[in-house]
Amino acid sequence: MKAKVTKLSGLSAVDSWESPLIKVVNGRRIVPCGTIIDQNEHPETNCVKLVQMGEGVPVDDECWKACGMSPIQVTAAQSAREKLYSISEPDEQEEDQEDSDE
Repeated sequence: MKAKVTKLSGLSAVDSWESPLIKVVNGRRIVPCGTIIDQNEHPETNCVKLVQMGEGVPVDDECWKACGMSPIQVTAAQSAREKLYSISEPDEQEEDQEDSDE
């Protein structure tokens, strides 16, 4: 079963997880975007959860079947994750306006 990492910032890796998939980028341990994870070679990974959480896409039929998701649902999961983590801070001007209203 295989899935491809699509999360642009990569998947964070805890210190206790040792794998050749992990790269250190800017001091962070990650599995980079674009990495194809073969769950048979790396049984510590969970390709189904990776796809369901919107952090990857299925690469083979086995993963598609195991996920039980349509291509639209996979895309929706990715969009939801991106939206969740793209919440931005309000502009300073908006904060200044709120302060002056008081």
